[in-house]
Amino acid sequence: MPNRSKVTDDLIISCTYEAVMDTAGVSSIDKSIRIDRDKRGTSVNVFVNVAYGSRITEVAWELQENIKHRVQDVAGIEVSKINVTVQGVE
Repeated sequence: MPNRSKVTDDLIISCTYEAVMDTAGVSSIDKSIRIDRDKRGTSVNVFVNVAYGSRITEVAWELQENIKHRVQDVAGIEVSKINVTVQGVE
């Protein structure tokens, strides 16, 4: 498991991007993925567009779960908060 202090934001962004693209109902990422770190932990902010006909709340919840598991499995760190902002429907 990687040392938390050595896990780069680029690795977390890469894991997050893969998780987003693997989530059903997401049509695109609208803005860049933001990573914030503080004494409470690491938080991830994603901005997405949801496919027309998808249930937004279900897609957002699934995104949070997928991101949490992907970052934890690959980077070996826990994400304290995942903010999903749905920018639109496509």
